[in-house]
Amino acid sequence: MLRKKNYKLLSKRMVKEGTVKIYGKIENPFSNKLYIFYLDEPFGVQFKKKTIFLDEKGSFNTEINLNHSEFIFIENPNPNRLKPSAFYTLFAEQGDSIYFSDDLNNTGSFAHFTGNKTEENILLYKIMRKFNILKSGEFIDNLRQLNYDERINYEPFIHKDPDNISKMLNDIFTELGLVEQILAESQVNKNSFSYQYIFNELKNYYYGIIFHYLTIAIVIEKNEQLTIHIPNSIQD
Repeated sequence: MLRKKNYKLLSKRMVKEGTVKIYGKIENPFSNKLYIFYLDEPFGVQFKKKTIFLDEKGSFNTEINLNHSEFIFIENPNPNRLKPSAFYTLFAEQGDSIYFSDDLNNTGSFAHFTGNKTEENILLYKIMRKFNILKSGEFIDNLRQLNYDERINYEPFIHKDPDNISKMLNDIFTELGLVEQILAESQVNKNSFSYQYIFNELKNYYYGIIFHYLTIAIVIEKNEQLTIHIPNSIQD
């Protein structure tokens, strides 16, 4: 049986609308444009989309208006739909100025960040590169809804072998543990609002996925009279 969880308010503060400046350079870009996605409302699910263009040197410079702290997603779209686009996830607060650069021809390179929220955005980039969850267009479009990376999406196979859902849940929970480990080892102040925001957004995303598949498991057990083992780590 799943145990009840207690919730508490972590922080409370007044916020004002402000401008965030984002600028940088993309060497060897997939295309000459960038898509910028951000939320207009703190609890919304509909992203605003802004399109900007790189100059002949791959540089860009833009501003967006935010009325709350949030993730900002940036995509350099690949015109070859058989290949992935480049995605970046930034954390920003009102008044921030953030610079980043990358070379898309050098897969072993690490994007460079300066300006405000440098440590936070290095942290997000590390997680993005390691687990691929933040550079997925599905993550952008479904951050507060639910759609998981196809790497461990076992849903099509559940009816063929219901034990797969147990393996899938274990995989998700294991990955969440690795993400939490990287968060704990980061240089970001653990008591800061930015750290708490990043920690909670990523954790909530994983728990949303787990809840989604637990719901599937319950439906399958009821309709098909099958027993699916739920890992103890998730029950706790």
